[in-house]
Amino acid sequence: MENRPDIPIILATGDLGKTNAAAQICTIEHLPKPYDFAEAARKIRETILRHRQKRA
Repeated sequence: MENRPDIPIILATGDLGKTNAAAQICTIEHLPKPYDFAEAARKIRETILRHRQKRA
């Protein structure tokens, strides 16, 4: 699998192994369980903003 740090990923999982595997191939934001929807919305907004700033 190709490393694509330019693609924003938000990972929502309770599996630390999956989180670690994803972190090796891309930059991720992790949402641990139990999910806090306000925190999830904040991370989504921040991730989109960072991605747009990098592309500008």
